[in-house]
Amino acid sequence: MKSIPCSFDRLAAMVVLLTTGESVGRHALNRLIWFADLVHLLQNGRTISGAAYSRWPFGPEASEMDTVRRVLIRDGLIDEHIQESRRYRVYAYQARKKNIDSVLLRQEFAESELRTLRAVTRVLRGRPGGYLSSMARRFEPWIGARPGDDLDWRRAHADMKLRQWMASQGLIRDRGSCHC
Repeated sequence: MKSIPCSFDRLAAMVVLLTTGESVGRHALNRLIWFADLVHLLQNGRTISGAAYSRWPFGPEASEMDTVRRVLIRDGLIDEHIQESRRYRVYAYQARKKNIDSVLLRQEFAESELRTLRAVTRVLRGRPGGYLSSMARRFEPWIGARPGDDLDWRRAHADMKLRQWMASQGLIRDRGSCHC
């Protein structure tokens, strides 16, 4: 059985895969990573990244995400685009295809993980970050945590509204229980 590398490496590989071919905003990217981990947890009993998540105002966020983004930018694997408006800055990221070995990248993940990442990309990647943040904040384990607290993955299993929403989006096959 393939061992699970540290969460930093897994998060970095997920960022590159989720930003390949399309620029993705910072909040949307954070939520795509979250939903990929959550979907895989509900279907397979474990997350893809192995990362710990905390409750922040815009939704769940992996504690290592800022460092992962900085390292990927520094190493030339993703580009950061900044759009300024009078009110705020919008940060978006896109993988630099010429610097990515897609075969090695895909070998980082098990087939179930790749299926999950493809499904999340197909169903959620084009959605606005505000929508994804709103959906992430509607369900456990985000609801049950206090601001800044780590999220308890176990709470997601019992949230039937979460499971129903994911099933309605085609992200999980809701069999009523997970493999936990």
